[in-house]
Amino acid sequence: VDYCEPFCRICHEGSGAGDLLSPCECAGSLAMVHRVCLERWLTASGTSHCELCHFEFALERLPK
Repeated sequence: VDYCEPFCRICHEGSGAGDLLSPCECAGSLAMVHRVCLERWLTASGTSHCELCHFEFALERLPK
């Protein structure tokens, strides 16, 4: 069995860098992200949906 540890599609690190979530409709190797990476990406991109499957994230914008 060729088992590959899941990894974050943003930073490409595994679960050692934090808990991995599957926050949208994406599957396979694109399904998993770290919460911190996703939050950073959403902030930087100014969007609130997945760029691949267009799933709308329920976001709570917090003032800095």
